[in-house]
Amino acid sequence: MHAQIFRKMARFTIRIELHGAEPNDYPALHKAMEHAGFLCTITSTEGIVYKLPKAEYSLIGPYTFDQAFAKAKKAAATIGEPLSILATEVAGFRKFLNLDKAEE
Repeated sequence: MHAQIFRKMARFTIRIELHGAEPNDYPALHKAMEHAGFLCTITSTEGIVYKLPKAEYSLIGPYTFDQAFAKAKKAAATIGEPLSILATEVAGFRKFLNLDKAEE
């Protein structure tokens, strides 16, 4: 019998800033991040889906912190602009104010 290790579903919030970006670089970033499995929305405890601020993303999955960071870095690097990344693992609840509801 083989032992299996199951990693819990971790949640991450990633913020990316493109330095010297052109206006069309952020839609390209959004597409690259979405293709890599990142969401630009979060869901409240009531089940309501909200849009995150621009260039902020959510990732949920069986990733370690380093894996999530590397995944974000790889996707954002496809834009070809110098960038900054801030990654946070969500250990509990997220609190937010005045986010727009996502379109259904």
